[in-house]
Amino acid sequence: MATVKQATSIDYSGDWRVDSLLSETLIDWNYLTPARDCLYFTFDLGSEIVKAAGSSQLSPFTGPQKNAAYRILTHAAELTGIRFIEITDPAVADLHFATGNLLGADLAGLCRTSYAYTYTANDILTGFSGDAFVFLDNQEFSRQTANPTPGSPGYEYLLHEIGHALGLGHPFEGAYPLPARYDNTANTVMSYTDQGGHYDQFRPFDRLALDWIYGRDGLGGSYGFNSWNGPTLTPPEGSLEHRFTAANDEILDGLGPEWLNGLGGRDTLICPGELARYRISHQGDAYYFVEDLQGWAGKDLIDGIEKISFSDYDINLTVQSAARNMAPADLMLLEELYLAFFNRTPDASGLEYWIGRQQSGTSLDAIADSFYAAGVEAGDLTGYHAGMTPADFINKIYQNVLGRSEGADPQGLAYWSAALAEGKASRGALVKDILQSAHTFKADPDWGWVADLLDNKAQLANLLAVEMGLDYPSPEEAIRQGMAIAAAVSPDSIAPALALIGIAPETLAL
Repeated sequence: MATVKQATSIDYSGDWRVDSLLSETLIDWNYLTPARDCLYFTFDLGSEIVKAAGSSQLSPFTGPQKNAAYRILTHAAELTGIRFIEITDPAVADLHFATGNLLGADLAGLCRTSYAYTYTANDILTGFSGDAFVFLDNQEFSRQTANPTPGSPGYEYLLHEIGHALGLGHPFEGAYPLPARYDNTANTVMSYTDQGGHYDQFRPFDRLALDWIYGRDGLGGSYGFNSWNGPTLTPPEGSLEHRFTAANDEILDGLGPEWLNGLGGRDTLICPGELARYRISHQGDAYYFVEDLQGWAGKDLIDGIEKISFSDYDINLTVQSAARNMAPADLMLLEELYLAFFNRTPDASGLEYWIGRQQSGTSLDAIADSFYAAGVEAGDLTGYHAGMTPADFINKIYQNVLGRSEGADPQGLAYWSAALAEGKASRGALVKDILQSAHTFKADPDWGWVADLLDNKAQLANLLAVEMGLDYPSPEEAIRQGMAIAAAVSPDSIAPALALIGIAPETLAL
């Protein structure tokens, strides 16, 4: 167990390139207690950063400044193995970003840090937390900091301040200052002596120091400070696999490429932004790649994770496995029951639930009856109600299933009404029979379009729920969007319905 002395002192390496950059005044994130493998960052202004700045005259980072911070933190993640996760609660964040009029005409950037800890009578840490506040000047240096693109002075200023946030000091201030001839930005971006242009990545001495502090395998890894093996100047490349627990974990996606293993339970990876920003592909038997097409979250390898959540949709990664256990004809019929009773395409998790019920011995007739009961319960949306006459019920099925807005023809109405009256079928089972009958009209000169419409709806239902694993943010959204999607299908095409999703199926290769 770590002690106060370990958390607040420096373990020097004996290599002057590294030791010149180590500072006792900066935070050692390896001692966070309770331990975690990530650092939270925010661009939201809270009382914490106002207090650290000593001024309320602060402004949030602009879009270009945020992009620079994302890029630098992604670079830092690749070097250290730390997971950097954006949040909106300043009270929880570790790293805070803002712009302001920094005191001093020659001050382009600033990083202020603070930490606090609790301990036992034997000096054993029981709690350790910290904050790093990164500022860019928006007055004297506004021309350089307004749009800090890689290779520009403003970008290097921000890189320098994030270096402080990660524990790197100035090479001329510590117990072991760099010899003057090495104290330049070609060796370390923490220097004040420019050499060789403006840098957009940490330099050789910086990387060596970050290796010593973090061991390339992040917080709580096998190397670096407060680790099992301790710090080393030559840490192995390692796998950078982040393992979670056997519980139902909610895992926040960090910057840069990661390997995330959910282990047991039913785990959810929460990704920032909309689904259209990502590409998901299957890798081997149990692995998936989740790639951020904008680049900030990188290309993650995930294992043992059952759901991926985005701001607009969720992706169910287990529904395909469930669907493979069901006969194709039964699966299609189950999907069509959604269309018949709710006039909507199924959501993946709902479909997976009913597949499980069928696999556990519930008949499709019984499932159809359950759908009918649910349809009556949601009558405002489905049009079903408990007091429907047989004729009303059959007309509604014709409208939903067969696309016939006028309802059933006299012959069909009489036939199916008789089946109900004679007790040959329950209302749920009757719908199943009507679905199966509709397919027999394929290529019929008068009613072939009915079979084509049902086929297209069934094709789309399977594409969205099984092949794409698409879920919605809430049950209400599943109904609302599913109905709109189903209504956009025609006997000739599913393209207008797919356009409502806004997701290209090829970006979800599950």
